[in-house]
Amino acid sequence: MVGPYDYLPSRTGKAMIDFSRGKLRAIIPGGYEAVTTEDLARGHVLAMERGRTGQRYIFSTRYVTMDEMLALFAEQIGTDRRPIALSPRLMSAVARTISKPMAKLFPNVPQHLTPGAVFVLTMQRRADTTRAQQELGFVPGDLPAAVRAWYRFFVDEGMITR
Repeated sequence: MVGPYDYLPSRTGKAMIDFSRGKLRAIIPGGYEAVTTEDLARGHVLAMERGRTGQRYIFSTRYVTMDEMLALFAEQIGTDRRPIALSPRLMSAVARTISKPMAKLFPNVPQHLTPGAVFVLTMQRRADTTRAQQELGFVPGDLPAAVRAWYRFFVDEGMITR
């Protein structure tokens, strides 16, 4: 049996939990390719059933900015609170300075503020799922529906209180 804290949420899930608890006070503006577990699993099944040997397929639900994702969280949680946006250049410098010492001092603690994380958020790179859509029939799911499902799950598991 899975206990309420046996599930380890993704970074996006952790951000939603922290946002609901008022712990997400600042963000780095930017965006990333969000992929739901359902889209990833469905994509892999399609690749096994219809994919060509040796071919690579990219699966993503869609590109989302931090502002968009936070608006989806706020809609579910019922708040108009928004974290402050920090300078990506400043946060990149901070990340470069602290990431190695933090990893050395706290090797078992996941580091969220890393140079790579800042880079990914600010590069605005979009994934091209065209091949997966054309060759496999992959159709990305609905991100707002996924966020609603995540919220219900986190509430049901006691990770978010209403």
